[in-house]
Amino acid sequence: MTIEDLSLLDSKEDLTWIDIKYRLPPEGKEVLVLNKREYIQVGFIDEGVFRCREWMEITDATHWMELPLTVK
Repeated sequence: MTIEDLSLLDSKEDLTWIDIKYRLPPEGKEVLVLNKREYIQVGFIDEGVFRCREWMEITDATHWMELPLTVK
């Protein structure tokens, strides 16, 4: 998924990206993760490290946001 794909989401929801320098999501909670190449994937924090659903480390994460509840 790329940033352009976010247009598929319901725009009434809060789609605010949170910089990982300021705050990380709760441990184990799935969120959207944005990397330096503006690619988006579902990931979570495991012992302070972002991981994707396949448990591979996401090394170039820059921002995250809550998973949206609805899709258009």
